[in-house]
Amino acid sequence: IGTEYIQYSDEFSGASYKTHSTVYSVVFNPFTRYYFAEQRKLAFFVQLNGSVGYGQNFYTYPNEDGSAQKEITSILVYGEGAGIGLVYFLMDHVGLETQISYNYSDNNMKKDIHTTEAQNSAITLGAGISFYFGKKKSQ
Repeated sequence: IGTEYIQYSDEFSGASYKTHSTVYSVVFNPFTRYYFAEQRKLAFFVQLNGSVGYGQNFYTYPNEDGSAQKEITSILVYGEGAGIGLVYFLMDHVGLETQISYNYSDNNMKKDIHTTEAQNSAITLGAGISFYFGKKKSQ
């Protein structure tokens, strides 16, 4: 089970105006893995994952009179992905891993009765430390 906190900002400037958007969201990422080609402390894996989360977008833009207008929209995030990786077990239940994956997400932003939808897809390369719960492998 994975979770992630996402925060990003975007700014756009035109000839006579400037907009700013900051997004905060929390996403829950359950996944399943299949390990293969295991040798001593090294194993390859394939992973499938889904994601669902919630966030808010804080958006500032100018009114016609030049004053700043602020809006807050709710965001529903969901998606899926797949990847392949390699894990090196430092100890029985701790692994150092790297993974390349393809992920797709769909973001629905709602304000009042208006809905905006945005899709994102990315190929990512990641590295991290994983903690494994369960029985010790028999050697």
